[in-house]
Amino acid sequence: MDTSETTAEWYYERAGAQAGPVSHAVMMDMLARGEVFSNTLVWRTGLENWVPLGSMVAPPAPTAAESAPVSRTLLPAMGSEWTGSDQVAQPSVQPSYGTVPCSECGRAFPASEILELRGHRVCAGCKPVVLQKMAEGVAPMGGDGVWRSGPKLVFRSGASLPGKCIKCGQPSTTRQQRTLYWHAPWIYILVLVSLLIYVVLALVLRKKAEVAIPLCEEHRKARSNGLLTVWLLIAGLIGSIVAAASMDQPLFFLLGLVCLIASIVVGVRARLLVPTLIDDNGIAHAKGCCDEFLRSLPTYRD
Repeated sequence: MDTSETTAEWYYERAGAQAGPVSHAVMMDMLARGEVFSNTLVWRTGLENWVPLGSMVAPPAPTAAESAPVSRTLLPAMGSEWTGSDQVAQPSVQPSYGTVPCSECGRAFPASEILELRGHRVCAGCKPVVLQKMAEGVAPMGGDGVWRSGPKLVFRSGASLPGKCIKCGQPSTTRQQRTLYWHAPWIYILVLVSLLIYVVLALVLRKKAEVAIPLCEEHRKARSNGLLTVWLLIAGLIGSIVAAASMDQPLFFLLGLVCLIASIVVGVRARLLVPTLIDDNGIAHAKGCCDEFLRSLPTYRD
């Protein structure tokens, strides 16, 4: 397998619609868990068309689920939704705005046609399947691994978020790939003992979750402007320190302190998602989504 395959972001077919992007490692993990199969259609940068996953990677041992029929209704047209700095084109297959996705099949339906079963929102067609799964103790798909828990977003690492801006709920025009990190709050106490010990333990004990965050154009620009402001304030901080040291003017130290505090405040506000928990199973809880975005998601059950 060449390097482009292991570093590329992958899009895949789920219930006749495009999902993703996910990293190569996440795609392999989904294949091992049976969430995607060798005959699932996938696409990445460099491919001219959608191809079966099995033609790009070594398939696992065959299972009963492997022989399940796969829908081939992906639209052939490719849209232009940009992902961070990579600017990867993806198919413009998204549920219509104002609809609710079925947590089992992934298709979008009017809210009046969606039923809620134990926190899972399903369409009428999937209701018998979900009830059977629950009776057998098998967990439903759960909105492709995306839920809400009060004001927080809950998602499985690598899950595809709905195609709406997390800040305003409007249709997204871009997705920014991010890796969220979290560690237990008690580790912060070690800062009082030794900063080096804290850094080492934080790096060792931290957990991570990958997610492509959907944004509208307005909030994409707002984040870019926020990051630019942070860098300008850091430049002001460095300049103030140099000026204070060379001119022996306490006023420059005060100016540097103001730049430092302002850069921290602006940097925190520019964060898209703030993780509050990431467990050993890769389930992340995060703050930063608006009510409109969270409203269409099924409720998370521990």
